[in-house]
Amino acid sequence: MFGLFKNYIQDKITLVKIEMLDSLSQKGGEFGYLFLLLGVVFLFIVFTNFAALFYLASWIGSFGLTFLVFAGFYGLLALVIYFFRHSIMNFIQNKIIHFASEILFRNQPIDSTENTNDS
Repeated sequence: MFGLFKNYIQDKITLVKIEMLDSLSQKGGEFGYLFLLLGVVFLFIVFTNFAALFYLASWIGSFGLTFLVFAGFYGLLALVIYFFRHSIMNFIQNKIIHFASEILFRNQPIDSTENTNDS
């Protein structure tokens, strides 16, 4: 009887390991895809900025002034990000908590009323 219980526990542990490996591999694939997508989007933004910069420079007539305009824009963007840093950090933390809880508690019911007996 004890051997049967021991085998059951070992099989349950193995099943949990396999489910965790499956979840991690799926999320790892999603992360790799997102990383690749962000890299391509970053390159798109950089080259679009250079194109806009050269177009604006030909319109204004000064590369120095055009670079100053773009630097000012990104400086303002950095200030906005700095002033909203707590909101941004809370948003990211909530996404991480949601992601981790999705992996860890996938098969468990969220509502505690589902676990009650009707006796």
